[in-house]
Amino acid sequence: MNSKLKLLIFGLIAPTKSNHGISGSDVRFINILKNIPSSKFDLTLIGTTNIAKKLKQNKIKFNFTKINSQKSDTNLSTSFIALINIFKLLFILKPKNYLIYSTSDLFWETIPAFLNRKHNHWVQIIHHLYPDWKKRPGSFFNNFFGFYLQQFSLRLIKNAHLIIVINPLVKQKLIKQYHFDPKKIFLSSNGINLNKVTKNPIKYQAVCVGRLDHSKGLNDFVPIWRRVCQIYPQAKLALIGSSSNPDNISSLKSQIKNNHLQQNIDVLGYLDDQKMKHILSSSQIFITPSHEEGWGIAIAEAMFHQLPVVCWNLKNLKSIYQQHIFTAPLNNYSKFSHQIIKLLDKPKTAQRLGQDNTKFIRQFSWRKVALTEFNILSQLQPN
Repeated sequence: MNSKLKLLIFGLIAPTKSNHGISGSDVRFINILKNIPSSKFDLTLIGTTNIAKKLKQNKIKFNFTKINSQKSDTNLSTSFIALINIFKLLFILKPKNYLIYSTSDLFWETIPAFLNRKHNHWVQIIHHLYPDWKKRPGSFFNNFFGFYLQQFSLRLIKNAHLIIVINPLVKQKLIKQYHFDPKKIFLSSNGINLNKVTKNPIKYQAVCVGRLDHSKGLNDFVPIWRRVCQIYPQAKLALIGSSSNPDNISSLKSQIKNNHLQQNIDVLGYLDDQKMKHILSSSQIFITPSHEEGWGIAIAEAMFHQLPVVCWNLKNLKSIYQQHIFTAPLNNYSKFSHQIIKLLDKPKTAQRLGQDNTKFIRQFSWRKVALTEFNILSQLQPN
């Protein structure tokens, strides 16, 4: 067994001009690496400058085999360019004796891992399983192809040497519904960095951090916050995050204007980590009307910033956060807003609940997750 991991990632997603956000899979992988001593691994990236830029920003050392790729600004062209980049892989040197680490189940990660599995060991991360495309909010086209592309990826992933999942319900579903080998599945987690938090004077009654897309509750913010403002006319909501589709931002801003909530909802867009944490520390409550989650890193971060959390009643979130979140039945805007209003009515109670959340969430540290995962990967390292 080698003590130094030879990690390989395929980053074939095209660089984008407008979307400066970072996905949950990227957040997880980067935090795993940042909490493992650099002397313990060698990282190789085969792909575009998209992932390379994020690794450099986080001061992670890596070897880089670059695949030239034009920029993309739409989901369709992103997928098409990724297919072209997969084709380009066929003409470069074949890697051997690596641990291929696929940070997500998107096809541009699973296909190259599958093609190179014979001379390497393949580790696959699965964050969550898409719901039925017919019930998913947003574009019919994106939902239909997103669902069946994940089904395609799952067929490939059965050939992985190790599958890491971050939610116990996902593990159960992979075994019972998709007939995965339970011996291949390792249940891990996401986490937070246990840095010092400083509370700031309150500027926002609530904050949300996440992608501004339909599956993340894009069309839920206005009907929820309109009801809150009927009781608290001066209440302010901060929305932090970018979108995979710029039209989503335009649509959201139009909804805000049409409901005369310009003074109540601030669409802040993507913020760097420091600015985002400053807003969290300046808020009373964290809300997330996301319709699907695997784990909810933003929720954990909010809890660490001493915020009570309101979200839809999703089984995946309840399995992680248990009684530490306030929930409402999916699409019941009245119940969701009522949960927010109850917390605003009793600020001292909300503050105490937020402090309890901080105590609860400390068990999920990135360092703990990273060291556990490193030990598992070390046993799998090919010679």
